[in-house]
Order: sequence, then structure tokens, then C-alpha cells
Amino acid sequence: MTLSVNSSGWPTGWRKARMFWILNMVFWLFFILREFLAIHYYDPSFPEYYFLASLTYLTGFGFSVLLRYLFIFRISRISSLMNMALVFGLVLVIGSVFWRFLDALVSYPFWIEQFRARYAAFSWMDHVMETFQYMLTLLVWGAIYFIVFLFDRIVTQEVKAKQAESLAIESRFRLLQNQLNPHFLFNSLNSIRALIFENQQKAADLITELSGFLRYNLQQGEALTIPLQEEMSAIETYCSIEQKRYEEDLKVTLSCDPGCKRFRVIPNLLLPLVDNAIKHGMQTSMMPLMVSITAGLKGSRLHLEVTNTGEWNDRSIETAGIGLKNVEERLKNLYQDQYFMKIDRDPGMVKVILEIPQTNA
Repeated sequence: MTLSVNSSGWPTGWRKARMFWILNMVFWLFFILREFLAIHYYDPSFPEYYFLASLTYLTGFGFSVLLRYLFIFRISRISSLMNMALVFGLVLVIGSVFWRFLDALVSYPFWIEQFRARYAAFSWMDHVMETFQYMLTLLVWGAIYFIVFLFDRIVTQEVKAKQAESLAIESRFRLLQNQLNPHFLFNSLNSIRALIFENQQKAADLITELSGFLRYNLQQGEALTIPLQEEMSAIETYCSIEQKRYEEDLKVTLSCDPGCKRFRVIPNLLLPLVDNAIKHGMQTSMMPLMVSITAGLKGSRLHLEVTNTGEWNDRSIETAGIGLKNVEERLKNLYQDQYFMKIDRDPGMVKVILEIPQTNA
């Protein structure tokens, strides 16, 4: 039996075994008490029946333990549930005959003379009916055991399916995230390269700010989301790099409501949008290029806008490449259909609007 560890700290195998012993003892104690009540009302002149009834169900308890191990190591490995149920039912029917024989073997030395005489007078139909009582008891036990087994299997499969889905989402998220880091590094290095021969001090300052930007990416760790405040800080660093490159040709404003700074967002959610706003705005806008990044709450959702002067053209989707497509894929990956993304293409102005729900990821 494999012993995986569940959230409570108990190995799963031990937890299932403990549940079996508790339920099994309750089941057989119920039948013992039921038999005691029947003896009390129908055979009060034979107090020896109390002891014999106890032996009967104690042997049944022991036999059920053997059946459990037979089920775990043999029957449960049958692929078809229907075949598994049929085989288990057949085993229970055959097992009831062995249980009756085992019970007679164990309890015979304790039979009183009157009981032996009554047993000797049994007809073949009496033996069949008594065996049927053993069979009925064992079939009830088997039905309960099989139902619990099926319930546990369904729950386990659902947990595994959710874990697989979560791993797939996280794997996809990491893949998309790893695409972004080289993308921004490439753009930043291009900015530094443009300044090396023009202003070495600015180029040195850019390298310093770039190291801070890379540190932000390294410090994200394994979390799928981060506080918006950290994202906005990274945007400030990136915009500072670009402003040193374009100087008076670029004006950037950032606005973030204090109430949404702790709102958790996907790392590098806004950075691709800001990067596209600067890159494509420089090609279509009158100078200086105006870029505005705003963040606020709209009900319980986070409302984000990235606006730039300039024009939208159909080639923007192709040239944006990894930016907008990456953002949309990561939003879909984490939020499914719970997010909103829109691009407004007004004359002289392009605006990307995002709305996302709160997440505990």
C-alpha cells in the first residue's frame, strides 16, 4: 500500500486503514447488539446464546479483514468496475459458506446439549436458510465497503485531476513568463546600446536600473501573482530606462490608487503593454510621446489602463508579437473567462483597458 501524505499530515494509507477499522468495528458491533436484542426477546431461556452470537460476529469480523486484503491486493486491480463488483460479489457469496463453516468450527466446543440436539434436527432447508443469513450479512458488509471504495476513488481522481490542471496552468504560466524576460532584456539592451556612444554616464545609469529590473524578475519566486505595488515599481524602473533613452521625446505618468496596491496581479502584466505603448507610439505619435498608466478599483475588480498618443495600425498585432498576445494568454490561463481586455483605437490615441478579479493564487 502506497503511503502518500495528505494535508493533515497523516499518511494517506494510514488514514484509510484507520477509517476501515473504525467503520468495520461499528458494523459488526451493530450486528452483535441486534443479535443480543433478538436473543433477549425470543430466546431468553438460553443465555449461552449471547456468547455464541459474539463468537459468530467476531469470526465475521476476522473474515472481513481477510476479505479486505484480498480486495486491496487482487480484486481492486481489475480495470472494469463492473467486473470488479461481480468478482467481489462472487467472493462474498463463496466466503459466506466458509464463514459459516469457520463459525461452527470455532463455536462447536461451546455448544450446550440442547443446542446440539436442535442443530442435529436441522433439515437441508434449515442449513440453506442459515447460510443465507450469513450470506446476507456479508453482502451488506461488502456493499458498504465497495461504496466507500468507489467514493474514495472518485474523490482521489477529482483531486488528481485538479492537481494536474493546476500543474498544467502553472507550467503554461512559467513558459509564458520565461518568454517575457528575454524580450524585455533585449529591448533594454538596445536602449543601452543607443546611449553608449552618446552619453556614457546615462548608459551606466541605465545598466544600474536594468539590474534593478532584473532583480525584480528574479525575486518573483514561484508565486503566480504579486502585489500590484511591486508591478508598478518595476514599471517605474522600466520607464526610467526608456526616458533616459528618449529624453524630451517621452513623457510618462503613473497613477495608482492606494487602495489597490495590495491587489495581486500576474508578474509583468503591465510591462508588455507599456513596452508596446512606447515602442509603437514612437513610430506614430507627435513628439513628445505621452504614455499614461493608471490603476484603480472598480467594485471588487482591478481596473487598469495603459494609454499612449499615436495611431493604431493593423501591423501592430504582428509587431507587438510577444507583448499583447503573451498578456492575453496569461490572463486566460489564470482567470479563464473572468477577465476583461479591450483596445480602444481613437484618432491620435490608443488605450488598452484591463479588468481582473481578485485571486488567491
